[in-house]
Amino acid sequence: MPGETKPEFAATTVGIEEGFPPTTVPTIYADGIANAAPSPYLVKFYLFQSDPEQTGKPSYKNQVVAQVVMSMPGFVQASLFFEKALKQFVDRGTIKPELIEEVRKIEGIVSRGG
Repeated sequence: MPGETKPEFAATTVGIEEGFPPTTVPTIYADGIANAAPSPYLVKFYLFQSDPEQTGKPSYKNQVVAQVVMSMPGFVQASLFFEKALKQFVDRGTIKPELIEEVRKIEGIVSRGG
């Protein structure tokens, strides 16, 4: 509608109907991605969450909570979408560059700056 703007915190890619998703859309919380396995046409990866021990002991276990299967073009689109969203979130101050560098070190990814 004229005069309406998208929220600054949103990152969007493809056109979708405005409004809210139906309550039947599942919500999955994940702390990260455990792995990615490509084939010629698909990429499969597992989402995991780190769960604390039920007794309250200070130990955690990474547990798979969902498998995602995407077409190769869909995986590329999703990767580029997240790359763009990450840049927007850093530019807006939602995510600090220091967090990105910290995660790069954990993942063994060499920073683009050096």
